[in-house]
Amino acid sequence: MQAPKAVISVDYAVGYRFVNFHEPEIPQNTQTVSNWPGHCNSTERSGKVPSKFAYGAENNVDRDSWGFEVSEDMTSCSWTKLVLEADANGLELGQGDLGDDVFHVPGGKQADSVVRDYLRRLHDHIWSQEPFKSIGNLEVEYIFTVPASFSRGAQLAMVAAAKDAGFSEGNINLLTESEAVAGYVFERGLLKDIKAGEKVMIVDLGGGTSDVSSYVALRAQNGLQLQQLSAPQSRNIGGINIDRNFSSLLTDRFDPEFGTLPSNRTGPSSRLMREFARHKRDITDGDRNGEQFRIRLPMGIVDPNPLHYDVDYSEIIISMDDWRAVFNPVLKEILEFIRDMYNAAGGVQGQRYATGHTTQVQLRHVYKATDPKSVLIAVCGYNGPCSPISTSDDVENLGMFLLDLSKLNLAQFWHREDDHGRIEYSIKFTLEIECDVSRGVLYIRALRPDGCLIGEEMELPAKLTSY
Repeated sequence: MQAPKAVISVDYAVGYRFVNFHEPEIPQNTQTVSNWPGHCNSTERSGKVPSKFAYGAENNVDRDSWGFEVSEDMTSCSWTKLVLEADANGLELGQGDLGDDVFHVPGGKQADSVVRDYLRRLHDHIWSQEPFKSIGNLEVEYIFTVPASFSRGAQLAMVAAAKDAGFSEGNINLLTESEAVAGYVFERGLLKDIKAGEKVMIVDLGGGTSDVSSYVALRAQNGLQLQQLSAPQSRNIGGINIDRNFSSLLTDRFDPEFGTLPSNRTGPSSRLMREFARHKRDITDGDRNGEQFRIRLPMGIVDPNPLHYDVDYSEIIISMDDWRAVFNPVLKEILEFIRDMYNAAGGVQGQRYATGHTTQVQLRHVYKATDPKSVLIAVCGYNGPCSPISTSDDVENLGMFLLDLSKLNLAQFWHREDDHGRIEYSIKFTLEIECDVSRGVLYIRALRPDGCLIGEEMELPAKLTSY
């Protein structure tokens, strides 16, 4: 009797890891590991686990913690994928704007050993779950995603760490993040509007890197298939660079107090950075200059500048000028990279974006800069906390579609001009969602007040249940 087979995919992201598995002959029957250990609520048990590892010796406890077990008051290791690349190329830890407190690796250890220790916990947890713990003699293939910019040395270090962690009972293959996103976009039907002969560019805006791949659609017997135009390209710029700029701003502004704070108060797992991430989702470059946001961070500053620190409430104060200084250089570099890839492909008929650490609010600014005639709309659907596809915000990102501004008379809508001469419009439309339970499909449309369709109808496969 032939041994059962399984393909286990690990999306090795900077902030989180996703683990999927399926039978090779039935790739559409993909399941996601969603039950993770740790003190997280049910809505956080989605399909991702934080890429964090805290050594017990650094936290005066007798056991190591990983994923959701790592609390914000712990000294922990994050962003180790970026340090893995640095180690492989002989670079100094913390080169650039940040030091060891952010790219934290315990003394006496290398990044690959931290990755190995984390992956060992991940491996053991996967194999403690059904169906793996009940299946004997299972033939398995592992797929790990890595940035296209990963050097050969970093790739070898990644494979070695995975094998040392226990992922040695099967073959290990590496897949670039842009190729993985392209496969996801194609399988979810998000390229249904692409015709044979047209080119499409897939952009993955991640935490540590931005990855781009370009394809041409070819007619095949069962529809369309994508042929790669060029090797995937990557640039070491992403959402984490925004966090680095933010930490650099605070280091310069509150010197020496901020720099002497422990990493559990300033690093990626700290309350400070969690609060910053929350603000990052909401604030845009279009907000009024007088707006500001505050984060509590006691530092014992004597006679601080009241424009930057509220001593009564122990809060740092971030203005819109600060915000632009932190955010805009990163967006500019991402945009230049996307434009370079767009021009190298000779122009494309479609662009599809996947984003994690770069927020969807900011993604719309990037998209409008590359295609000013369109507005990128992120479509989300609510899922209750018991839903297998719920996220930490009870929202599942279902996809994106274009709102065609050429079909709107903008003069009819409320608008205003900001301090920089930009005109802001408030466009009201109805989002209509129709579900076909028998086909497992959602139809999503944007309608004008008179009921006319704006842009194109979006058709998305979805897990639907009839009652």
